[in-house]
Amino acid sequence: MYTYWLEYRTTNRNYPDTKNGVLINLQGYFENDNDKRFWKTTSYLLDMTPSSKTLRWWGDDQTDSELLIGQTYTDNWCGFRITTVGKGGTDGTWIEVKIDLL
Repeated sequence: MYTYWLEYRTTNRNYPDTKNGVLINLQGYFENDNDKRFWKTTSYLLDMTPSSKTLRWWGDDQTDSELLIGQTYTDNWCGFRITTVGKGGTDGTWIEVKIDLL
């Protein structure tokens, strides 16, 4: 069984679009690994724009990993869909997310 974590950050100078979407983290991946410490205590950031590396550092692919407003992430195996709808509040202090069960 997987656990998903949605994360919304309003400021981060290294990740300029975090205020325009949500970060999706997955826990429980590699569950068949023999060392439970590897998968029971680790979450993985899912990259919503894979292969978009910048030239500064090989790991910069994750600096644009947000599910931006208007985009949808679908997990067909677990049967749900996450869509970022909009943001509001003073200086974008909250974000609206819609979750549909398939």
